[in-house]
Amino acid sequence: MKTKFHFGSIISIFLKLVEFLISNIQKFGKKSLIILMVFIRKHGLTKVLQTINLVLELINKIITLLFCNPPRCHQGNWDNDRFSKNARFSWTMQKLKALNIRDVKHLCRHLKCSEKELHNFCNHPDAYYNEFVVKVKGKNRPIAQPRGRLKQILTNLQCLLSRIELPGYLHGGVKEHSPKTNALCHINKSAVFNFDLEDFFPSVRPYMVYDLFKNRLGCRSQIAWILTQLVTFKDGLPQGSPTSTVVANLVIVPLSKRLNNLSKKHGCTYTQFVDDGTISGPGYIERLRPLIDKIISQEGLRASPKAHKRTTKHRHEEQLVTKVRVNKRIDISTEKLDEIRHELDELKTMVFRGDTALQKRINSLRGKIQYVKTLNPEKASKLNNKLTRIFKAVS
Repeated sequence: MKTKFHFGSIISIFLKLVEFLISNIQKFGKKSLIILMVFIRKHGLTKVLQTINLVLELINKIITLLFCNPPRCHQGNWDNDRFSKNARFSWTMQKLKALNIRDVKHLCRHLKCSEKELHNFCNHPDAYYNEFVVKVKGKNRPIAQPRGRLKQILTNLQCLLSRIELPGYLHGGVKEHSPKTNALCHINKSAVFNFDLEDFFPSVRPYMVYDLFKNRLGCRSQIAWILTQLVTFKDGLPQGSPTSTVVANLVIVPLSKRLNNLSKKHGCTYTQFVDDGTISGPGYIERLRPLIDKIISQEGLRASPKAHKRTTKHRHEEQLVTKVRVNKRIDISTEKLDEIRHELDELKTMVFRGDTALQKRINSLRGKIQYVKTLNPEKASKLNNKLTRIFKAVS
């Protein structure tokens, strides 16, 4: 004789089953969901579950524990974790609106370090950086790269900060964004106005970073000070640190919101790629330049006064956004195309001359042609054919 259960008893048993599976998630693994589905179908709970928020939340907990495993994400060793890389990625990339780090121990769990290490990094930063100068387009650029343990901890911090939500018009250093996605926003516009934030990383001062962590990301004063000490070096953001780009993006969110609101009022489109800003729209956008400069100045930064870094181009001219042509469609810039053609001619001369050290030059050209392919496959095909003919002529 079958025992008849009251409906409330079934729900009670179901909840106990869910709690049991949560507490034994490592033992049952994916079988947990199968057990639940069998129970649901057997007792006709499918429609009821759609209206019971508590049950749905419990099922969501099982899915989170099964595929994300948040407690071990902060405390465990990834090398010994049974969960797949995709599962770990799905947890670590869940978006945040704030950090809300309240004490040092909480911060240490996020960064996978000790309080003693944090103390050393904050009080003796010079001991953990390699400083050197590189030449970029004829200009000396100071680089400060963190090394050793500090680099590992800053990489952990960079992963954490990358989870904070950013407005869609910020493209630089953001996953699934690139110069191409930045340029796509400005295709076929009457005018394109480009501007540059002068000495961007060095201009992001510690007080701006402290304000970011304390007032906008919800950290306590002590934590905001420690994080500021970690990500800044010699009164600015160091070029060469893994955290500099993401911190810079977060710092300029208020500025970018103001520029985006201004653009919307005039029927324009605004995007920002690290220090390169672009506003496109009606032909009169050049008149907005003084107001744009004023807004940038009010936010503690400065627009570059150099003519080649603040340009307005109209339809009859070549319009470039992050070095991508945007007149009627995205395309390779004329300057970049000419540069690659010139390199191909140089390579042809070197091959006929019998030079042997060609592999590095060939690899560089193939990389550039591959970049052209992402913008204009037809032009890339022609360049690739030319590269093939060079070698056929020799062989």
